[in-house]
Amino acid sequence: MTEKLWTRKFILMCIANLLMSLAFYFLIPTLPLFITNVLHGTKLQVGIIFASYTVAALLIRPFTGFAVDSFGRKTIFLISFLAFTLLLGSYALVFTALQLLILRFLHGLSWGSSTTSFSTLVVDIIPSKRRGEGLGFFGLFMTGGMALGPMIGNYIAENDHYQRMFIVAALLSFTGLILAACIKYPSFEAHPANKNFRWNKLIEPTSLPVSLIILMVCFSYGSIVVFSSIYAEEIGIKKAGVFFAIYAIGLAISRFFAGKIFDRRGPHKITFYGLASLFIGLVILSLVKNNYGYLLSAFIIGIGFGIVFPTFQAMVNHIVPLQKIGAANSTFFTSVDLGIGLGAVITGILAELISLTYTFLVWALIILLAMLIFYSYSVKEYDKELLLKKKQQ
Repeated sequence: MTEKLWTRKFILMCIANLLMSLAFYFLIPTLPLFITNVLHGTKLQVGIIFASYTVAALLIRPFTGFAVDSFGRKTIFLISFLAFTLLLGSYALVFTALQLLILRFLHGLSWGSSTTSFSTLVVDIIPSKRRGEGLGFFGLFMTGGMALGPMIGNYIAENDHYQRMFIVAALLSFTGLILAACIKYPSFEAHPANKNFRWNKLIEPTSLPVSLIILMVCFSYGSIVVFSSIYAEEIGIKKAGVFFAIYAIGLAISRFFAGKIFDRRGPHKITFYGLASLFIGLVILSLVKNNYGYLLSAFIIGIGFGIVFPTFQAMVNHIVPLQKIGAANSTFFTSVDLGIGLGAVITGILAELISLTYTFLVWALIILLAMLIFYSYSVKEYDKELLLKKKQQ
């Protein structure tokens, strides 16, 4: 008999994830305008302030992974979620770019800690035989936040009502926190050896082969998030914001089937379809310079990320014991953050040298390289570790 996925716990976690994601994505399109229009900051300051968030998340994730494996999940998650919520409301009290830089760094710490512990908790409650499907649906609620957040945030912040937007975001996040606090989480007993801190415990070695691939894949994601709107202006496309709505639709569709396929057949075939979609989407984005090509690429790239992300996350969680899931997730998400950050920076450099058109083609070639490494190395290591885990059980 198949274990039940849609329990009360899982539903509440998914709704809390949606509310947290909505609050987070309120700031993606509006914060740059707040910096330039209200704080009178420069484009360089916009870049530095946004980078500080990613750097902070990158720094905190490994330590969060160690902490949730050593001292338990729930308390760390709820404290991190509370800090994330309070810091959201604090944006309304900012009056200088320096204040925002400091706040943004602290907010990045809370985001890195809360998302790492959140992902660990949801893996704890999803039946192991439905892990791919469960993570896919859990991520689908974040996709909902990605699709709706920028649109709602822009609407609330119209006519420079940024303080109102920050407060609404904090209230949404607080509602998610209340729901998360009402969940009865599985009891967790850390292995005594886990409580002794060592630097090598911050990274889970078995997660590295797959994390290397997600790092390479996220180069293109960082490029698209930061530069798709600028690229749209260059090629004469209006209403570039529709790109992410179409992207979210593709992402949502693929998450409905990708996880189930992973649970039944493993990662071998489904990963090929995901990486191939990313390659095709990036080529179309680069070469078909009209509205149809721009939006078609968004849809295909959304399908690709909707397959690859939950598949790889399920892989790193599938081959570790319960006591190491936190480290596995922190290793995975650290690679995601690093890939996004490097992708944005490298794209900025390459765009000046060879244009955005050819830069997207470069990332398409990196996807092919990632596919080669995955099938020649990463998936073989995954199969080996999975077999070893089964023998030990």
